[in-house]
Amino acid sequence: MTAHSGQLATFAPSSTGPNRHAVRIPGPISRRDPIGLCTLVVAVVLFALPATASAVEIEEFRWGFDGQVVAGRFNVLSVLVSNPMPEQVEGKFRLQKLLGGFRPVGAVLEKSFFVAPYGSRWVQFHPFIQDNWEEFQLSWGSAEEETINLPRPRHGKRANVILVDPQNVSTLRSPLKSFPDNLFPTSVTATDSLRSVLLNRVPRWEGARRQAFLDWIFRGGTVHILLDDLGRFPTFPESLQVLNSPDVVTRHGRGRVRRHSLAIGDMDPDFIEMSIEEKATPTNRQRTRELESFLGPVFVTGYGSDETIFSTLRSMARASRNWFLIYFCSFLYLAMLFPGSYLMGRKVQDYRWVFVALIAAVSVFSLMFFTMGRRDYGEKATVRSVALAYPLADGHYDVQQWSEAVVSVAQGEHHTLKHSGTGRIYSTCQNTERVLGTITDEVDAAMVVDIPPFSSRNFVHRSRLAGPTINPVITEIVATGGQLQSLEIAFNESLQQPPQETFVVFLSNTYRMSYADGRLSLITGPSVLRSYQDEDDPYYYFDPEYNEYQTTEDGFQSLCRPLVWRSLQRDYAGKPLPIGQIRLCMFTKISNEFLLENSLFSAQSGYVLYCFDIATTGNL
Repeated sequence: MTAHSGQLATFAPSSTGPNRHAVRIPGPISRRDPIGLCTLVVAVVLFALPATASAVEIEEFRWGFDGQVVAGRFNVLSVLVSNPMPEQVEGKFRLQKLLGGFRPVGAVLEKSFFVAPYGSRWVQFHPFIQDNWEEFQLSWGSAEEETINLPRPRHGKRANVILVDPQNVSTLRSPLKSFPDNLFPTSVTATDSLRSVLLNRVPRWEGARRQAFLDWIFRGGTVHILLDDLGRFPTFPESLQVLNSPDVVTRHGRGRVRRHSLAIGDMDPDFIEMSIEEKATPTNRQRTRELESFLGPVFVTGYGSDETIFSTLRSMARASRNWFLIYFCSFLYLAMLFPGSYLMGRKVQDYRWVFVALIAAVSVFSLMFFTMGRRDYGEKATVRSVALAYPLADGHYDVQQWSEAVVSVAQGEHHTLKHSGTGRIYSTCQNTERVLGTITDEVDAAMVVDIPPFSSRNFVHRSRLAGPTINPVITEIVATGGQLQSLEIAFNESLQQPPQETFVVFLSNTYRMSYADGRLSLITGPSVLRSYQDEDDPYYYFDPEYNEYQTTEDGFQSLCRPLVWRSLQRDYAGKPLPIGQIRLCMFTKISNEFLLENSLFSAQSGYVLYCFDIATTGNL
């Protein structure tokens, strides 16, 4: 590099990363050149300062597990960060959703990072993806070069990937996408977009990733064990003992571990299609069509969607007002102003009595409008929630919860919304407006947002938390011709909250059950799970926010069936339930473990739908 006196030369590290930062260092400076001398002083001071977040470089992005995301779920975004400087770097990343590529919407996701000198590390975010137009911007400072727009994620189905050693990702030759095992999430709450993994080696995981992997299997994930490079099945440690079973298929909760006597390089398209992707065969396509008619059409903004749930929660937050009386008083008030005041002025000699009557009318009607239009839930900050809860192996639950936080009076500008449990991730589910607040995507995650007085804020969150002990056991079951004739389910321990409504799904049909004396009994024949909205109502299709005022209890009860529908769509995606299995859905009042940890919101209520998959093999 050659530099002339009084000029600045440019030095850039030789790298091909997507976002690099050039450093300008001065060439030889003459004492008679004041501008060059000042430049030298500034450069020396800048180099003497500690490294800041502006020194990082972004090397790579990874959307999801296979380069794609799944709509209506929390997804994984992995960012590889490097530090080319001899000093350590720490700071905060800010991930912002954009509308049209420039307008911020929703709340900002914040993630702290630390990178050692000349080191690199992966940083993961968990954004909630709603639509295929969404774009995201990543920043770690205020300068222009500290902000980059990420490539728009491609949408797809849940991923089937090969877990590989991060050092050998590029050497693998397979028609399936590979995923470095060191990027596997540290909690089951971030695995919504993962369907199955293939393993031919023992991953090097610490406790959190290992537990997340086991939880993911228990929740319904599928693991395919293949032969290693020596033609042998890998032997896993005691903590992953479930993977060592010699059986061809091993059940672990809802999930499965399958063994295949072939190596990764021997997989052909037919094997991938039938064994990994498990596409429908001609023998079960008819059952698939039956279940699709049972579930109805799949719309991201339709029945059971986030918009439907939030709309119902908002309908409970709206004030119940007598609009007929309000409109009648409004017309009466206008009539008193004119022609009432005009007619009174013509009949009363002293004009001062006209002003007295006018002031009195304005005061009386103002008080009337204030009384009729006031909010009807006092000065309490309230939270109304509904949740889906799936049991895990150790007595915990994988929970997704939708909430509406309502602030009735001036109670501060920003409010901290935080729950118990681990693996917490949050989203405002907002794709039209900017939300003033931040979501910390950390181990101790929380959401701090602005909720103005007499307004509300809806949000969704995932967490792995402890809950009530519920152990359903089939005591009697009779099925004929693919339909249940009789079913009884008992519980090893008494329920803390009796279910308000209970459904059982068997193959392609749904059945209602009643609860009495600690047991559930079948009370109806097979039926179709129908929408609670009137399908002839045009607002149902064109305005998902449309919903009249509902009482709190009616609103919660109306969300039971949409939650059942959503759980089936999430876990079975239009396919019939496997033979030898039923799904039990119990809708009951929410327990204290699910409530928001904020003393300001003293009035909290809600319901949770517990989903259990029970094996019927040996009972039929």
